[in-house]
Amino acid sequence: NKAASDRQGVAMKALAWIPGGAMGVTCRPDTFWALYDTVVDCAALSTELYTRLNLNELNPDGEGAIVSSKIGMSTFVQGWLPYLKQKEADELLQKTGLKGEYVDPQPAELDSCSCGRCGKQVEVVKGATHVICDHCGARLAAKTQIPCQNCNGNVLVPSDVNDFKCPYCETELKVMRW
Repeated sequence: NKAASDRQGVAMKALAWIPGGAMGVTCRPDTFWALYDTVVDCAALSTELYTRLNLNELNPDGEGAIVSSKIGMSTFVQGWLPYLKQKEADELLQKTGLKGEYVDPQPAELDSCSCGRCGKQVEVVKGATHVICDHCGARLAAKTQIPCQNCNGNVLVPSDVNDFKCPYCETELKVMRW
């Protein structure tokens, strides 16, 4: 609906920002809630269209409109939470029915290893099968760390090769894959 889309555009342009918060600024509550109301209106129109076109029939679980609506609202909420004060963030989660869906993430357990291509430190999430080195871009087998026979440096094996040189001493290393 063009009118609803236009109202949303007006609300976006009217957003006002206050210094501070997790992202350096927070959205002034009155301007945020005006935008929120337009998002809810547009979501209701989308759900109505979804139902009218019988798109639920295409979803194997038969709940396409509900799932689509929840994903859309969750995306909106997730994007806006960092720009809201705690009071407004809590109210947003309550209004959208997502309060129990959002939890503070726990830090992942990390192992520090050396890249088999460049030798730089690579943080590997416990249980990961592969990791990409932030320094050289190598794809590394996270569970395959081998010691160099020459310098005793332990390195993660690049996923795409069976032979490679130790990044510390240039000794040729070979990997036997089963």
